[in-house]
Order: sequence, then structure tokens, then C-alpha cells
Amino acid sequence: MKRLTILLFIALSMTAALGAFGAGAASAETTGLLCTTASISHECGSAYAKGTEVTATLSSSLEIKGANSLLVNKCTGSSIHFNYNGESGLEYKSASFSGCGKAMTDATSGELVVIWKEGTDNGSTNAFASTFFEMDGGVYSLTNEGVGTEVVGGTSPKLVFKNAPLVGVSGKTYSDLTLTAEYSLSPTPMYVEKALTPGNLCETAPVSGVCSSVYPAGTVFTATQVPKTTVRIVGAFSVLITSCESSTIKLKYNGFHNLSYAGSSWSGCVHPTSDISAGSINVKYRPGSNEALYGGTGQLLKVEGTPFGTVTLGLLGDGIEITQGASPKLKFNSAPMSGLSTGAPKMSGEYTLSPSPLYIGS
Repeated sequence: MKRLTILLFIALSMTAALGAFGAGAASAETTGLLCTTASISHECGSAYAKGTEVTATLSSSLEIKGANSLLVNKCTGSSIHFNYNGESGLEYKSASFSGCGKAMTDATSGELVVIWKEGTDNGSTNAFASTFFEMDGGVYSLTNEGVGTEVVGGTSPKLVFKNAPLVGVSGKTYSDLTLTAEYSLSPTPMYVEKALTPGNLCETAPVSGVCSSVYPAGTVFTATQVPKTTVRIVGAFSVLITSCESSTIKLKYNGFHNLSYAGSSWSGCVHPTSDISAGSINVKYRPGSNEALYGGTGQLLKVEGTPFGTVTLGLLGDGIEITQGASPKLKFNSAPMSGLSTGAPKMSGEYTLSPSPLYIGS
């Protein structure tokens, strides 16, 4: 099974078609994205942009050991620079090493491919066509299996090597080497979440997840707040920003994975709340699920007279879903919003959607 997994990794890397694939009888490995926010569902709503420079700075000593755990080299300083490709790849730019018993120099090429670890904000990494450093006349790389290499997501993210196997690529090389080191990562925060498939809005139930009849471009969907319910938006420490007894949100479909804000109205609110509607939300498809996740951009509304002053708020892309079917609904489940520097505001509420029926498919 290990040999099969390696072959799959190599094939996927060569075709640049990374996705979900088997890694064992009871688990699956899924492409990981580097994300600016954590997701309850571990589905990336806001990924770092393509071209983002990711820097790893050594926060503990770096140790290279050989057979029988014999210490071959130790360094007190190191940094690794990557370019993020906007998907699963961390492309090597350069590396430096200092305070080493044996001189180590930069020999970086290729990339590390990030694989999301199920149920976490973390990811393992695998090296493809990569070299890492030169030492004692030999050039070394991490192995394609990704054993012992992990991106630990969070507000203080880390790149951790724990007895990660090294292979000699060229020159005079040692055998049975392993690398142990811990690096802090920037920018922060950084989370590893799984990628989602773009979704379409369907007029009829999808067959095997595929839409046979997509709503036409230009269709305006109206979300109407469910009667006798309250929409609430709270800030840090659950401080109320506003609550409204009645509201509508209009969304214009482009026919392909995207809904633009097309106006909103808000009444019965504890603070003056008005429409901005500058931005859009992207439809994401969850295979085998009755719901779709949205990632938001731009601004949706403005609230005046709050404990935080006047705030403009936009959806960030988590905790937002559609319940499909003959009576579809749009739900905000403590959905994070932009607009405050001290903690993300969160929106809760439930809306009916028209036209109907409405389904999500790929």
C-alpha cells in the first residue's frame, strides 16, 4: 500500500491534479489549503493568495541523525522561504543554516505538497522532485512519503520535522539520515483546511452530484427572514452589535459558482442597520451532503450606534449553508464576519429562499 500511495502522489504531482485519494483502508488524504481563518467544518473559506511568501524560522535546534540515532549535525539557526501557489503547494525559494557543526548550504528546489489531516487544522507534507540542502558534499531531500513532516495550524503555526527521513540525491551522501526540527511559520494565523468543489445552483435534483439543469445567469434569489425569528450579530464577548426582526437579502446568480449581493433591507433592528451590498459569495459543493457552504467577500451591511461605533460588516465564509429541496433555506450559524479589529463578529439567522426548488451540485 505504501508503494501504491507514493505512485499516486507522483502521478498527481506531475499532472497538477491533486485531490482526494486513498492512503489506507480506513482513511483518505485530501488536498490542503493554507487558510487565514479556522473552519468549524474544516473547509477552507478564506485561503492565502497565490504568491504569498511563507517563512519558516527555526525555533529549536535542528538535528540530523544517522543510524542508531548517531548525531551527524546540529544547527542553532535556520530559515526556509516558500512561495505559496494558492493551492496545496509550498514552492521552495531558499533556505539558510547557521551555527552548524558541519556546514549546510541552500540546495532548495521543487515544492512541499500539503495534505490536510482529517478532523484537524493541520497538514502533513510531501516532497516532490525536491532537494533541500547540501552537507559534506552531498545533496539531500525529504522523502516523497512525507513521514514525520507536519504543518501545525493555529495562531502560532509551525512546520515540524520529527525524525523525518532524508535521502541522498547526489554526491557523497550518508544513509539512514533523519531530520528533527521545529520552525515557526508566518504569516499568521495559518490553518490547513480541505479544499471544496465549486457548486452550481440547480433547478432539479442532481444525479450523482451533477446538475442537469442549472439556474440561468442573472437569476435573482431572495432570502426572506423566517417570520417570528430574530437575526443577531454579536461581537467579542457576545456583545450585541444588532438584532433585527425582519430582513431580506437579494443575491444575483452569475450562472457559475457565484452570487453577487443585489441589495438588502433591515427593519425592527435595535441599532440603525442599512444595506451596502458590495461583494459576492461563492457557492461550494459538499458531496453527499444536503448543504452548501459559501465563502464571502466584500461588505453586506452597515450598523450605526453600536458599542463598537459604526461598523461595516461582510461575510467571511464559514458557518453559512443552504438546505436544499422544495423549501430551501439559507442559514447563518454564528457565521464569522469582517469589520472589527478585535475579534470577528458572528451572524445567526434563518431565511427562506426563492425561487424554488433549489439544489446544489457540481
